[in-house]
Amino acid sequence: MTAIELLREKLGLDGLSAPLRKTSRPANLAFVDIHACTGCGLCVTACPTLCIESLANSKAGRGGTEPVQIRYQECIGCGLCVEICQHLAQASAIRNYDTNLVEQALSCKIGAEAPQIAGSVEPLDEYWAEEGSFHHMGEMASLRLTSLTDTERAVIEGARLPHG
Repeated sequence: MTAIELLREKLGLDGLSAPLRKTSRPANLAFVDIHACTGCGLCVTACPTLCIESLANSKAGRGGTEPVQIRYQECIGCGLCVEICQHLAQASAIRNYDTNLVEQALSCKIGAEAPQIAGSVEPLDEYWAEEGSFHHMGEMASLRLTSLTDTERAVIEGARLPHG
């Protein structure tokens, strides 16, 4: 079992094939602190709704990399990207935010379905980056490595990217 498969299983996403379609209004939505993002792409390939993409022509990520952001109207709030970013990429650039807070901050309505036409990604760093208005309100990964078996911890630790 790969580390991403293990995280999917722990979040109850195993057995579901991508791309998933949004069918209900999520309680939380994920956003990226683009300045902390390493641009590794692990979250992009693992996202069950395929709603994470690179911010083209941006070098705002850590070390001048091209960061990613989430098309939040398509996000199902599963938290897989948050777990991957913290446990595998060791970047902690992605956090979950309460959907009501997102609606208030962005003056938008989050629906139970994804838009028919995918939107484009925006940096939104004035809200979600470390200096942003709401960064401190985001939730980090919920999975605690101490709750895993030794074998599961070894799978995660063996898949980690170098820190930094």
